[in-house]
Amino acid sequence: MKEYQEHHMLKKWKKKLLSFALAFVMTAVIIPTLFATPAYAAEYKVSTWAELSNAVTTAPTDGTAVTVQLAGNITAEAQLIINARTKVTLDLSGKTLNLNGHNIGVGGNVTFTIKDSASGGGTITGGSAESGGCISSVPGDNAESYIYLESGTIQNCTATTTTWGGGAVYLNKHGRFIMDGGTIKDCTAENIGGAVYVNSRSSFTMNGGTITGCQAKTKWGGAVFVAETSASVN
Repeated sequence: MKEYQEHHMLKKWKKKLLSFALAFVMTAVIIPTLFATPAYAAEYKVSTWAELSNAVTTAPTDGTAVTVQLAGNITAEAQLIINARTKVTLDLSGKTLNLNGHNIGVGGNVTFTIKDSASGGGTITGGSAESGGCISSVPGDNAESYIYLESGTIQNCTATTTTWGGGAVYLNKHGRFIMDGGTIKDCTAENIGGAVYVNSRSSFTMNGGTITGCQAKTKWGGAVFVAETSASVN
């Protein structure tokens, strides 16, 4: 009888240990799954403003490069924000992004590239802001941002202020604009810098591409205006 009881108790303990082991394994598998950072796609195809805005504004800040490709013509409903510490490529892919009276704001420590992977036709148009009708970049004293135009067209954008300018692009406090290709055309500044305004401690490098038909209505720099000696154009 005693041997039977000991055997029965041993079986019960084995079942308990097995239950504990299974519970531990399930916990080890399920909890990390619940709290893990969701996998982030490196490439998006977007056809609506909501999709474009979400893909850009949720880009990771860990150095992961993200490409957002237009799959249709899109009209903006607000400013498009390129958040600090992100790497975003906007591929126009032969489509049109109508900024609809808004612009693209570029944060600090950003790499933002515009390209058109199609044979042509990729366009950003209709932008408007006090400074930087298409793109405004003011990274700040302890940051730096790089904006690249590789291909595609920026056109019919306007800087509305009578203080600053940059019909297409406004740079200040370590903003860098590198134009390797593409076209900036028919952009207007009410004040200065019909296409590009290069302000304090910023730079514009033009390796290729075309700037045409841009104008500064009030003062200087129908195409490009450099404000200070701490700014530069190459």
